[in-house]
Amino acid sequence: RALLERDKGLTKSVQSMSSLHVGSCSTSNSIDTDCGVASTTRMSSVGTSLKFRRKSSQSVKSCDEISPFILNLELANLPQSICMLVAHLLGCAEIDARDASKDCYKSLEEVQFDLQRMIRDPKYVENVNGGMPNHSIDEYALYGRDEVISKCETLLEQNRQGECSGVLISGEAGVGKSQLARRFRQLVLNKGGLFLSGKFDQSRDVIPLSVVAAAFNTSCHEFLERSTQNEKKALTKRLESSLGFQVRTLMALIPNLQRLMMYISGNSSIFLPAPPNQSCVNVEHQTHFLFYMLLESLSMVLLVPVVCCFDDIQFADPSSLGFMKSLLIYSSRQKNLFFIGCCRDEIGDFSAWLDSQESGPTLSRVHLSNLNIDAVNSMLSHELHLTPRLTLSLAEILFHKTLGNPLFLRKLLESLIEEGSLHFSIPRRRWTWNTDRIQRMKVSDGVVELLTKQICTLSKDLQTVLKIASCIGGSIDKSTMDLLLKDAQIRSPTVAISEAIKKGFFIEMESKINFVHDKVQQAAYSLIPQDQREKDHLRFGLAICSSVLPSLNEGNNPDDVFFVAMNQINRGASEIAKDPSRKPMIAELNLKAAVCAMKLSDFSSAFNYCVHGVRNLYEDHWQSQYDLSLQLCDQGAQAACALGNVKMVKYLASKIHANSRKYE
Repeated sequence: RALLERDKGLTKSVQSMSSLHVGSCSTSNSIDTDCGVASTTRMSSVGTSLKFRRKSSQSVKSCDEISPFILNLELANLPQSICMLVAHLLGCAEIDARDASKDCYKSLEEVQFDLQRMIRDPKYVENVNGGMPNHSIDEYALYGRDEVISKCETLLEQNRQGECSGVLISGEAGVGKSQLARRFRQLVLNKGGLFLSGKFDQSRDVIPLSVVAAAFNTSCHEFLERSTQNEKKALTKRLESSLGFQVRTLMALIPNLQRLMMYISGNSSIFLPAPPNQSCVNVEHQTHFLFYMLLESLSMVLLVPVVCCFDDIQFADPSSLGFMKSLLIYSSRQKNLFFIGCCRDEIGDFSAWLDSQESGPTLSRVHLSNLNIDAVNSMLSHELHLTPRLTLSLAEILFHKTLGNPLFLRKLLESLIEEGSLHFSIPRRRWTWNTDRIQRMKVSDGVVELLTKQICTLSKDLQTVLKIASCIGGSIDKSTMDLLLKDAQIRSPTVAISEAIKKGFFIEMESKINFVHDKVQQAAYSLIPQDQREKDHLRFGLAICSSVLPSLNEGNNPDDVFFVAMNQINRGASEIAKDPSRKPMIAELNLKAAVCAMKLSDFSSAFNYCVHGVRNLYEDHWQSQYDLSLQLCDQGAQAACALGNVKMVKYLASKIHANSRKYE
């Protein structure tokens, strides 16, 4: 109204346009031509239908025909949403509603709804702008979660009062658990807090505690960037006084902490190698305690709350899971520590640990379900930059096809855009769709099947990149990816990876490439023939291992890539059996992996490596491979002891006792 009143010429244009196309109306259905929109003060007494008298044979037959008149509104820089509203009002001048455009208003209640929406939410006015032809679906937006977001804010406030130590966010795949965790992050950072986050991989082909260590490493980097010189000195002094030489263990796990200590500390003794721990049973608990002490020190120095968030914890390795248990216990004693865990509904054995927490720390539960029809419509309205009135018909169809699963819905939208059923109309300057075609379209039973079909439409090079990455897991180092693509006969690996990122299959994060969701990785992996998978795992594992062995042989600590290689090799067990000449080498590699895992307190992985190593020994291994057999059984017995597996300790000890050539 203000813009129209400032421009008298525009007001006259709107008045003449309204009198020409709308005609005279009944008193109860009058249009306020001074502002160009329906008067909201008279709508409550108006009937449900709009019936305008036809003034002449030149009356409007579609909203598109009035675009020359709406152009005047656009030239006055009115928001596109206002222009569309006026256009749809003028388009309903037909007596026969069947002749009018589907976009035009069918009742004054619809007009009132749009006007009230604009008043309540100013951002809505800006969003309804017709969209852009190169539109992409927002992977991180939350729809229909207002109550849950409000609960998140309440839980953080309860934590400050010592009433809540954490929250567990659960739900089926694709409902938005990760997006809600990101909203937590935003809330924490807005209040100056420190937010540690990590995401576990379904394949678990990672170094033990690597996800936890990476989260701390990122936080130490943020501390280096945001803290003052005095805060750096205070943290260094606090760690030295509380941990002593044990700070060396943390420095080995967290490179950015080592940078901090080298930059600030004048105590050169802390940079000496950490003394070996003589008790394998307590190493894991000791490491968990060291992580907690670093958390507490960061919080005390910065005087801010610290939030630890771990996603997909149903995939966590045993050592990381043990740390989260300890963290929950510690956080229940501290008001400034808050734990966030995201997990699937179908969590299997993990449920036993969750149930055990009921009587321990105060862990709140948040369960996310699929979106309802209103939330789906809200999502479509926002993504397509149209009013909910216009997107409702599409929302009803997609809701029944996806059951409101946000991930499924986003991928289906991308599929519709790809095949042209949903497209941007240049003449109408908005997104349009073929309702009948979408209604008849056969949609996959699940998101994995839909993603599989999408991947099959990609170029051969792009499919190869996705398949190779899916063999490794949900995340892969760029250097490892480059290594594996050398022999893949791809014309331009860099272009193929960039295209996969552009199409929304990958997310690039520093030195790694991550699948946007584990369901995408699952879909890509399903395209590899069953009889080819173990061959690929073995081939990839040996290729990666050959690149990291020189560094290990020089005495350097293993990195994530070595454990990725070993898990790939062991997944190709049946292929190894076809070539017995490889067995001794693979048994030795498993022994090396077991020793490294023991040093990192991951006794479960160490035990599994020993089992794989023994399986690759010859039948007469106690005679032909005595030293290797003895070391594998000895390491396996130590790992089993740390795990409390008495049965395996007795079994392996008996093998050693029966076959040992001498006793020391």
